[in-house]
Amino acid sequence: MAERQAKITYTGGYRCAPDGHTVQLFKLGQIVEGEVADWAVDENYAIWIKPKDEPIETASPPTLETKIQTATETKPRRARGRPRKTAK
Repeated sequence: MAERQAKITYTGGYRCAPDGHTVQLFKLGQIVEGEVADWAVDENYAIWIKPKDEPIETASPPTLETKIQTATETKPRRARGRPRKTAK
């Protein structure tokens, strides 16, 4: 099985030291593998990409159950504001 790959999505790139002593810069759009991919995704600098030979999983649509609603009784609307003056 091939290693999982990730694509760098942060505009400033991603800096890390996979060898432990030399810092490397991975630019926007670059594809990384292995530990670097894990680190970049964990720190939200990259997203996982699926290999071309791996099938895309599709979720089945959720079942939509509708509840039958009966008409509800409503109170008459209250007048809002100050009451009007009436002529005497």
